[in-house]
Amino acid sequence: MTVPPMTAAQHAEVMRKRIAHRRMVEEARDLKHASGTQFEKR
Repeated sequence: MTVPPMTAAQHAEVMRKRIAHRRMVEEARDLKHASGTQFEKR
């Protein structure tokens, strides 16, 4: 590895962004699924 190791602060920032992105994707998928079930019921 030629890349120097990240500091704890850098690592925390990367993880925070990754978690935030995953949460957005999951929420979008859940909303899509929920709206789909609502439409089916009507």
